[in-house]
Amino acid sequence: MQKAHNLKFKDSQLTDKDLSWDIGYYVVAKFHLDKMWYRAKILDSKNDNGEVQVEFIDYGNVELVSVEDIRTDFPFMNIPVQCYKCSLGLVPVGGVWTERLLLFFHEMCVMKNHDVTILEESDDSPPLVKLIQEGEISNVGISNVGDFFVNNLKVCVYTNSSVPHMVHEYESSSSSSDI
Repeated sequence: MQKAHNLKFKDSQLTDKDLSWDIGYYVVAKFHLDKMWYRAKILDSKNDNGEVQVEFIDYGNVELVSVEDIRTDFPFMNIPVQCYKCSLGLVPVGGVWTERLLLFFHEMCVMKNHDVTILEESDDSPPLVKLIQEGEISNVGISNVGDFFVNNLKVCVYTNSSVPHMVHEYESSSSSSDI
């Protein structure tokens, strides 16, 4: 699916049809880091900078994307969404997910195999899960991702229940301090 998107949209030009969408529409959008095209959903309309808020539906991240980087031709509609929101029940010490902490979490978890166990379900929030990484994390003899952030790094604490999904709500941090 990914290769097909990029073959189709790599050198594509914006058309009038690509400007005809509304909140809730499914589109294909270019991700800013790798310049690849991914399935997305429009969350908010164009802002003053010509950007649209989208959620990359197979990954869960929410981004502002330039209108020029959106295409309304939505292939692979029959393939279910590949991302499900969930919560590890973690809150960062100080209450703010810094960019540095989010990038570290991303490095630790993306493109690695994990076992996910649902611990608690609720109608009004994402399910609370336990995330076990295959093998040990950083050779410390632990494989539970939440425990690693709480007990080893000491950068988070556990909450008593699910917390809202906060992928795009973070504070930039350019300091050289610990995670």
